[in-house]
Amino acid sequence: MPGPESSASTSRGSPMRRAFGLRLFFQPRSRERLFIFAAAISVLGFAVRAAIQLAGLGQASLQYDYKPYFDAGLALNQGADPYAAFLNACGPTWCHVGYIYPPLFAELFRPLAMLPPHQGALAWLLLTYSLFAAAVVVVDGTVRAWLSPATRALLLIAAMVFLPVYKNFYFLQVGSLMMLVLAAAAWAFTRRRDAAAGAVLGLATVLRVTPILQAPMLLRSRHDLRRPAGVAGLVVAVVLIMAALAALTSSTLEYVSTVLPRLGQSTATLDNISLPGLVARVGADLSAGAPNATVLKVVSVALQLALLGLTWLFSLGLEGSRQRAVVFAAFLAVTPIISSITWDHHLVTELLVLALLAPSVRPGTGPFWLAVVSYPLLWVPRGVTDGMVSALGLSFPEGPATLPFLVITGLNLAGMFLLWLACLGALCGYRRAVAPVSTR
Repeated sequence: MPGPESSASTSRGSPMRRAFGLRLFFQPRSRERLFIFAAAISVLGFAVRAAIQLAGLGQASLQYDYKPYFDAGLALNQGADPYAAFLNACGPTWCHVGYIYPPLFAELFRPLAMLPPHQGALAWLLLTYSLFAAAVVVVDGTVRAWLSPATRALLLIAAMVFLPVYKNFYFLQVGSLMMLVLAAAAWAFTRRRDAAAGAVLGLATVLRVTPILQAPMLLRSRHDLRRPAGVAGLVVAVVLIMAALAALTSSTLEYVSTVLPRLGQSTATLDNISLPGLVARVGADLSAGAPNATVLKVVSVALQLALLGLTWLFSLGLEGSRQRAVVFAAFLAVTPIISSITWDHHLVTELLVLALLAPSVRPGTGPFWLAVVSYPLLWVPRGVTDGMVSALGLSFPEGPATLPFLVITGLNLAGMFLLWLACLGALCGYRRAVAPVSTR
């Protein structure tokens, strides 16, 4: 039977053991195991949610966004115009009706259009989950040599709980395919395989147009001007794919000449979270007059060019593998900001930005905190902003009430800006590091 001394030592040992256990928790190896365990739980939750969606798909509405894809593939199968619904409903402007993607995506949907809608949707949803998994593998293969297992686990958790990811699956969107294609382009770009990077970026451009905004990253040095392999790869890929599409369907020329110019116009709807969308809302709140609309259009284009040009300037002279990863991230981060139309589900590609940026930021630095703060702002759903607008009585703002309305409805845009600034901060750090070498 233990005596008084042993009892005292036991009572003293209990808090000591608790303190020792706490210290163990904060040791690197323990944190790493905790993050990996949490990542495994997040993947399991993602898989459960996927299974629930697949099981209930038979009763789901396919109006957004599978039905327009299905109708476009069906139209091509029947020799009809896949853009008829959009052109007939929208007139000379833009509206969210019908199929608006390039003809390549409609061509890819031809086999699915031969199936009943819900059967085709099931096949498409299974494919999109597979494409997302493949994108995660490609992204991990691109950055894993530069990151600790704990950081990779944190990035995986961020991906598994990112709301735009779930919106892509809920709306049967094309985000997983775009994520995989852009991840492949990033892998090639960081490995200095510029021709391949340009070609894959060309494929992404033919799929959704907006990746063309990343093209300036392929021309950033005298070497790129002498041997523009990246630009050549992009141009050749776009020309060959578009030529093949033109041979397959006459809607290719119609898309370039009629549909695409209308898509270049922005819209003031709250669903559009890009910078041009915000500028359009400012115009709608100030006045509906033509002069103001023209001035704001000029302002919008000037801001778009300025942000893209600034990204290009910050990227000059950076050719290391990690540096190229941040260059790709910066151009990818600015794309949804300056696109004429950006829906919240388009923000799924911001996960690729975070992954490519992660090897170049240290915890506690400015770029680190910018990226951390950007994540919840990118995550904010439209329902939350709508609720805040209604609660504050800002549904139809006038005068001073316009400013808080624009701030609340611009939370996603603020997140995009912060993540872009984090990329620029990382690029600045690299530029300061190479500056002394270049001046010797």
